Amino acid sequence: MLGYRGIDRDVTERESVNERLRHIARHDDLTGLPNRMYLREHLAGRLAAGQRPGVISLDLDGFKPINDRLGHPAGDCVLTEIGRRLADLAAEHSVFAARPGGDEFVLILPESAALSSVAVRAALAAPIALAAGTVRVSASLGLARPEGPHDTVDAVLARADRALYDAKEAAKNGAIEAARQTSVSGDG
Repeated sequence: MLGYRGIDRDVTERESVNERLRHIARHDDLTGLPNRMYLREHLAGRLAAGQRPGVISLDLDGFKPINDRLGHPAGDCVLTEIGRRLADLAAEHSVFAARPGGDEFVLILPESAALSSVAVRAALAAPIALAAGTVRVSASLGLARPEGPHDTVDAVLARADRALYDAKEAAKNGAIEAARQTSVSGDG
């Protein structure tokens, strides 16, 4: 007796669930931006390809008082809006934007990126409407590039973070480039 036996099963729903789980594992649930893990994978891939991307580490100035005075839901609204603005900026300039956590964000720029620290700060400057009123936020930025072909993800991110904290100490809403450790004029 000849014949065929088989099971026909639609796996569309299971694949959809698996895709959603992969997305959740690599993206921040509040902003939808790539998370710390995806950021590290992306930067590692660029470094492995021999690229020298610019890394901008940014931290919102005065974010803690928003959470303290207006509450965490207001803080979440601010983070969501900043994430949306950075995602728009990233799409416009072919930049990778991520939220590793808290009120920290990272932008990874192509080697020849035309994005300036002024453009980043300008994207964040518009008021944000909340139920309790409007708030304005600014950000301090630290900029770094890989120093050589054997630079690691950790080393590049650490230099960008050090430059960020130097900028925060120098003045809020400022930018410092790690390689030179001098103030950036806003055109780079």
